[in-house]
Amino acid sequence: MAIWKAMLDGEYEEGGAVLRLKTDIQDPNPAFRDRVLFRVSNREHPRVGTRYHVWPMLEFSWAVDDHLLGVTHVI
Repeated sequence: MAIWKAMLDGEYEEGGAVLRLKTDIQDPNPAFRDRVLFRVSNREHPRVGTRYHVWPMLEFSWAVDDHLLGVTHVI
């Protein structure tokens, strides 16, 4: 948790830390092995500037969107 807090506080340079979802490293599909969910980015965002230092990767943002939109099934 200390590393996560340090990421949120901007104590890491871009590329200096990520948050991974720990999964089965023996999974035959390498796409499912320890996926990155969040990354550090110190670039200025066009809408929020430099307020945030940690950003979700695309796969995590899809889960958030699905929850906010009430999506229960994907075909």
